[in-house]
Amino acid sequence: MRRSDELKASPPMFDSPLLDRFTRVHPAVPVVMYLPVILVLFALGADRSGFWNAVGHVLGGLIGADGRECSPALSADHRSAGAVRGCREAPSRTR
Repeated sequence: MRRSDELKASPPMFDSPLLDRFTRVHPAVPVVMYLPVILVLFALGADRSGFWNAVGHVLGGLIGADGRECSPALSADHRSAGAVRGCREAPSRTR
């Protein structure tokens, strides 16, 4: 089955054909759009704090500050799917 046939079979998200056209993009489009921005921001951060500090910040953001705590991005999606083991909820900061 051709990709255009698959797209025609899915229901439209918007009533406007123009808006609906923008919802149907190749899966590589978000990567091509955001990867340069991510690389530029990483380079700016590495320039200010040093390369290894920037790498540490990226890894720390992915695995959590103490190595057991999931970041908010990982905890919502991956933990609910059971993909990340050993994550725990961050302590609440209510006063």
